[in-house]
Amino acid sequence: MKFVYLSKPEDKEYDFDSILNYTQLSMESIDDFKSWEIDEVYADGWVSIPNGIADLIRDATANKSKVTGIVLFSLDDISEDDLYDLIKLGKPIYCVNADYLGVVAGPKAEILVHTKNAKKYYKKVTSMKIRYGVKASQKPSGAPPFGYSHEDGKLVKNAQYATLQEILRLHASAVSVSEIAKKLDMNTAQIYGIIRTAEARKYE
Repeated sequence: MKFVYLSKPEDKEYDFDSILNYTQLSMESIDDFKSWEIDEVYADGWVSIPNGIADLIRDATANKSKVTGIVLFSLDDISEDDLYDLIKLGKPIYCVNADYLGVVAGPKAEILVHTKNAKKYYKKVTSMKIRYGVKASQKPSGAPPFGYSHEDGKLVKNAQYATLQEILRLHASAVSVSEIAKKLDMNTAQIYGIIRTAEARKYE
């Protein structure tokens, strides 16, 4: 008796039949795939499929002597606790999206947990690379301040620079923000932002 578990994020629209077909094709890479004929399909993420991972674990536990294998489409949408519950059954497990691991069972099946957790590691590493890469890069990041543009990794004055100088001149002359905005046909939020950015850049 082979159980298959398909899953998808709730906010994504994946075609159930397409994923099932893909799963069946992937199973052909299993050495004795002919003995992996699907008996029950469980799924989470599709309203039309009533049985999910909790039902699979319950049924597999109740029919432990009959269950001969479990197929998972992905590790992303299954909790670590549920994954451990499946591993504790001691049955062969095959994950479509980790097919390079082959069929694993017993203590060796814990590699599925490590594979799932690797996502956290790579997410952190990617975040770190972006964070420190941007910091070390000579190229400016983010939108350029009012009055400037990015060219060849440098800030250069653009057509709005004259307006920037006029805003700063009026502000230095104690003209109110609302008056500056009215004079230049801009809104007060823009003027406040431009002044704050310009003043902050003095200390860079």
